[in-house]
Amino acid sequence: MNADTPTVLLDAPGSQSEVGDQESATRKPALSRLLRLVWLWPALLAVVLGVYQIGRPELWRDELATWDAATRTTGGLFWLLRHIDASSGAYYLLMHGWTSIFGDSAFALRFPSVLAMAGAAALTALIAKRMFGDRAGLSAGIVFALLPVVSRYAQEARSYAFMIFAVALATLLLLRALDRPGWLRWGAYALGVALAGAFNLVALTFLTGHLVVVAVSWWQRRERGVLIGFPLAALAGLALVTPLALVGLRQVGNQFKLAVPDLQTVPATWPLLFFSAMVAGAVTVAAPLALGVSRRQAICGLAMAILPIVAVWVVSQSGTSFWWARYLTFTLPAWAVVAGAGIAALRPAATVAGLVVLALLGVPDQKALRAPDSHDWWNYPDPAPASPFSYAAVADVIVKDYRPGDGLVPAREVISYYMVDTGLRYHLPADVKPKDVFAARTGIELGKFFTEETTDPQAAIGDLKRLWLVRPGLPGTDPLEGLTPAKAQVLRDNFVVTRVVQPSGMATVALLERKP
Repeated sequence: MNADTPTVLLDAPGSQSEVGDQESATRKPALSRLLRLVWLWPALLAVVLGVYQIGRPELWRDELATWDAATRTTGGLFWLLRHIDASSGAYYLLMHGWTSIFGDSAFALRFPSVLAMAGAAALTALIAKRMFGDRAGLSAGIVFALLPVVSRYAQEARSYAFMIFAVALATLLLLRALDRPGWLRWGAYALGVALAGAFNLVALTFLTGHLVVVAVSWWQRRERGVLIGFPLAALAGLALVTPLALVGLRQVGNQFKLAVPDLQTVPATWPLLFFSAMVAGAVTVAAPLALGVSRRQAICGLAMAILPIVAVWVVSQSGTSFWWARYLTFTLPAWAVVAGAGIAALRPAATVAGLVVLALLGVPDQKALRAPDSHDWWNYPDPAPASPFSYAAVADVIVKDYRPGDGLVPAREVISYYMVDTGLRYHLPADVKPKDVFAARTGIELGKFFTEETTDPQAAIGDLKRLWLVRPGLPGTDPLEGLTPAKAQVLRDNFVVTRVVQPSGMATVALLERKP
């Protein structure tokens, strides 16, 4: 058989081959048939790795934003999306419903991402099966599940796992539409495109890779319907998310600003994409091996893996950068497909050995990403901060010596992105609620994540006797450093620092008591 021949061949109804297959199938035990489900085992592996120590890493700032948004009222959530983070609206709405049923523990917040990654693993296996055959399908699904970055974002209460799932789903729907074109299948593909855009607009660059897949399919079969169906379906999907894109573009200025990438940024991003330098290297070696299985299919797989990354880099040169490793993770199913096909091209024993080696290469990173402070490592796998800010540790300090009527001064100013007040709202128990002294209007009232502070700090302190001041800071740092001069002066004039605790190197907790 030619390497580019379709991998699934159907015998004519009633043929001897079909009858034989049916008789053979009836004799096979249920377990044997179950083992042939190439999508099932990668999905189960992804669930196991995703759930393992899922609650150990502390929720970090981005996840706290998810909790804050998801636990607002429906009206409050839409009010938030009018001002910021509209591009995450679909995910926030999903989590709003989920938390109303299952609660807001770390496990509850993260488990939907585990399910999405399991679905992505299953879809990756099915994509590879269609492109390269059963063995490659199982191999690709396992490769995907073993990537440390898959476990990392399976344990993240953000939309990245859903973005990856949606792009994988759109890819499988495209392959189905190309296999047997029809308006229903192209309509399903359009919905897949829209779903991917709803979870992350940057992910829509996957269409650059799909364009190559369509071009190769047309060149091979010369079906006119493909040249009509694909662009119409893609445009329909884009049209569905256009309103979201327009709102998101207006909100770009309120988001975290990323540096414009240069050519040197690309190799530096490569290990971050996989959350492991060793695994990134292994995928780089395995992917080209797929060319020896089927050149056309391998070119399609590599195009889906590479072209979106190129597109994001090019778009990011326009002044608004979208270059961030986590925004590129939607290419992981494509990388797993070609790497899995490359590994499956080896002898069976070598294929098993290759998957075992890949798993072993990722063990140190799998362990590291489950550290209590791992979600706050911005540049992983570079050395992590010695002692990052721990909201839970700060909350423990306050709980141990809290008195009803205490006030709270969470540092905001230029370090508002630490979301100290949000982190403490999450971790402090219901009966420990110190008053946010300098808060004038809350983020819920403003339709934002951050609180607006009073312009009259003297009046705000009233007759409070004690204040807890919390701020990020290294040991020995003045607790009042970084506050606005007006706030710092009011605190110095009326209070004395009686205790300073640093429960986690980068966190400073000071107890201030009223001067006699």
